[in-house]
Order: sequence, then C-alpha cells, then structure tokens
Amino acid sequence: MYGFMVTSHLKVLQGVAVKLAQEGYNVSLLVSNDSKIIPDCHALGVNTITIPKLQQSRIDDLAYRMKTNQIDDNEAAFDISILQISSLFNDQELLDHLKDSAFDMLLIQFPIDSLFLATISRLQSM
Repeated sequence: MYGFMVTSHLKVLQGVAVKLAQEGYNVSLLVSNDSKIIPDCHALGVNTITIPKLQQSRIDDLAYRMKTNQIDDNEAAFDISILQISSLFNDQELLDHLKDSAFDMLLIQFPIDSLFLATISRLQSM
C-alpha cells in the first residue's frame, strides 16, 4: 500500500492495512524512512518498506505550512506528491526490491484532484 503521507491519510491507510492483516493477508505499507507509524504497524502485523530518500519531516513541514495558510492547499499537495514519487522512483535499489517481492496487489491513494488542480495552476502561472 502506498499513499499520501500526511498524518490523516496515513491513519486511514494504516487502518486499512491492519484490517487486511487481521483478515490474513500479507500486507506491506510503503512509508518514509522516519515514519512514526512503523512500530505500530509492526505490532499490528503490518510489514513496512521504507523509502530511504524520503523524510517524513519534510512532508510534515509542507503539511504544517498548508494548515497555517503559508502555502496553497493544492500547491502543498502537489509538492508532497512530487516529493514522495521522486523519492520512490529515484531509488533503483528500492525499485528492484519491490519488483522482486512479487506482490499480488498494489493499493495507491493520492489526492489526484489536488495534483490536477496544482498542475493546472502552475501551468497557468508560467
């Protein structure tokens, strides 16, 4: 499972992952290298795969700036998503590990509408 790593979204993803694990599925959740949910996931039977180049503190900073109106919501969502995606896809060792893992299913959750709106906004400002 891989999704938007803002606290509220992480709680939902963790809840879904835990429920699937309780039902007997082997679940792995992709998380930042310093995610605070790792110990809870492991205690509840959910595996975690860390993205070494992704720091939760950078995501939390953008989320805080969004919450305090220092940055537009769509721009923050776009920046967070780009940070996550680039951290994942610029790590060949991690990608090789994921390819070798032979997962049956991948669940992804991102605020696509925010990404779309932020992209349109950035293109209009160019």
